[in-house]
This record gives sequence, structure tokens and C-alpha cells, in this order.
Amino acid sequence: MKSVPSPTPATEPGPSAGPACRSWPRRPRSRHAALQIASIALASAALVPGAAGAQEPDSAESEHNPVTQFVVDLGEDSWSTLKAPFQWTRQDLPRLGAITGVGLLLFAFDEQLYDAVQDARDRPVPGAIEDVGTFLEPLGNVGGPTVAFMGGWAIAEFTGHHRTAVVFQELVNSQLISTVTRHIVREFVGRARPRDGEGAYVFRPFEYTSFPSGHASTITQVAAITSHHIGNPWVSGVLWAGAGTVMYQRITSAAHWPSDVWFGAWWGYGIAKVVMAAREADWVDVQPYVDRGSGSSGVQVRLRF
Repeated sequence: MKSVPSPTPATEPGPSAGPACRSWPRRPRSRHAALQIASIALASAALVPGAAGAQEPDSAESEHNPVTQFVVDLGEDSWSTLKAPFQWTRQDLPRLGAITGVGLLLFAFDEQLYDAVQDARDRPVPGAIEDVGTFLEPLGNVGGPTVAFMGGWAIAEFTGHHRTAVVFQELVNSQLISTVTRHIVREFVGRARPRDGEGAYVFRPFEYTSFPSGHASTITQVAAITSHHIGNPWVSGVLWAGAGTVMYQRITSAAHWPSDVWFGAWWGYGIAKVVMAAREADWVDVQPYVDRGSGSSGVQVRLRF
């Protein structure tokens, strides 16, 4: 691939053009981060079935400490995420193979795909997708949305909207877990970003942080968890389309290579699925039993690890 001079204006110098990477001017970030974050939080609360009216908790739920329960649930979700790869079965191998195969194919052609995306930015449809992605981009950050979701969880718990509180808690837990694990991986991988001007195949641990994409991970979790609880295919379509525009914007903004976005999205989706499954399953299974042979009866308690 030939080097092409960067069209970035002199008043706003861009990254240096490396031997395998061209540079394009980046569009300004949206200034409406608070509006987007508040909108998704309110939309989640309004659209979750049963969230419109407060639900009366039973006596056991009314006595629990929400903060303590949050810490316990976060620990359980973290443990579920760490042990999840060891619970994969043969039925999971085809899907994992397909995800890995597509990711490796993208990796092999990262520079060509990146250049193709950049070259198409001035066309009407790609430009419109980028504009939407730029507007929604703050939702892919970890800090602001996580704080907003924690506020929504606290308000839902205080007002008795426990089903809505579960949604916010899943969003917070999944984002915290994916952020910690993702940052560990990206520090050791040390892949250069497109805007670093080094090309797609430069890896310097503890210096570069391109792989995997954090925005792709976070926005995928928002779409997956919210659409799961809303249960409306039209709303789910809008959520996933919005997530797709953010992922596209991460490439046009020279923040990530296509394979970074692909693996980042699946990283977030996998953790979101584990967290949702943990919320819907009991770690402690208590069942009565009767031994017909001896006539004895009792209670059987099983812990899932």
C-alpha cells in the first residue's frame, strides 16, 4: 500500500502517515453526551415490560440491602464470566470457530478494509451512518454511561421498579467486567491504532491499545441487554442499528481497525450474555426431597460453581 499525504489541515495536525496507513481528518465528537446517555437510560426504563408501575417486592426482597446485593452480584457475575470458557461444549465450537475465522479474515485485510471505509466517507449513505455514529458515540464510553446506569439502578430500586433495576444492574455489571478484562488484554496485546500511523500489524505491549475496541464492546452490551428485556423486535432493530453506526464510526475516526471492532463487539456480547444468564439463574438451588425407600424427607441444597 502506498503512502498518501494526510489531508488534515495544518492548523489541526493529524497523525503521521506510516508506510501502511493513510490518514484522514476526524470529525468533531458530539457535544451532547449527557443527552444521549439520559435518553437511553430513560428509554430503557420506559420500555421494559412492567416498568411503568412499581412492583411490590416480597418480604425477602424488601429486607435486602441493595448496595450489598450489588457487590455480591458483581462478584458472582465476575466469577461466572471467568469460568464461562471452561463450560463451552461441542455445540459451541462451530459458533466460536466462525467468529474467530471471520475475525482472522478481517485481520488479514484490515488495512485494505480501513482504506475502503475511509474512501467512502464522502458518499451520502456512509456519511449519514458516520454522522449518526458520531452522535451516539458517547454511549460507547464506559465512564458516563456507567454512572448514568448506576443512577438509574438506584432510582429504580428506591421507587420499587425492581425489574427495571435488574436491567440497569446488568448494564453496569457487564460494562465493569468487560472494561477490566478488556484493558488487561489490550495492554498485553499492544496493537497500534490507525491514527498512530504505524500500520495494522505493529504490536508494542503496554504502549498501544487498539485491540479490542472498547466502544464496540460497550455499545453491544447496551443493545443486547436492553433489547433482551424490552422484547420488541422493532425496538431491538433500532438499538442494533444504532450500535452498528457507532462501530462504523470507530473505523472512520481512525480509532480502530475492523478486526478490533469485530472482536470487541463479540467480547461485549459474550459477557452480556453471561451476566444476563447469571441474573436469571439461581446459584443456590433448594428443593425438598423424599426417600421412598427409608421414608425420610428433607431439603436438598445445591450450589452451582
